[in-house]
Amino acid sequence: HALAMSIWADGGEPSRHNWIPSLLYAAFIASMSHRSLEGVHVPINVNFFHPLEYAVLAIFFCWSGSAVLISGKISRLFFMVVACGFAFAVLDELHQFFIPGRAATLVDLVLDLIGLCLGCCIFFIGRQLRNSVVRDRPAIAAR
Repeated sequence: HALAMSIWADGGEPSRHNWIPSLLYAAFIASMSHRSLEGVHVPINVNFFHPLEYAVLAIFFCWSGSAVLISGKISRLFFMVVACGFAFAVLDELHQFFIPGRAATLVDLVLDLIGLCLGCCIFFIGRQLRNSVVRDRPAIAAR
């Protein structure tokens, strides 16, 4: 993901420390996928967590790759985050295939994709709200 974003950044040099949350969170997802659920009773539907964890991953990816937004290409960042996040989800599902008590399912991939899109939307809406507050701040201060 970091390599793809640096290629598409159009002159905006992303800071390397911006990648730390994305990498740590991706490692967290991988570590959770490595846990066997064999013989474990989970009192809630575990499919609830797929969109949630991938929405957070998308927010971290968007923040990490926000240098792409310097050129004003929201669609470019959205595509890169969803494509890279989905590739990670596919690898995660393949990894789960080899873990006892876990399974790789198409439903999980769809839920992950929904989470990625939701996370991107949350990031872009939050960014838009922040920009409108910052833009209106001088007018409020002048009153």
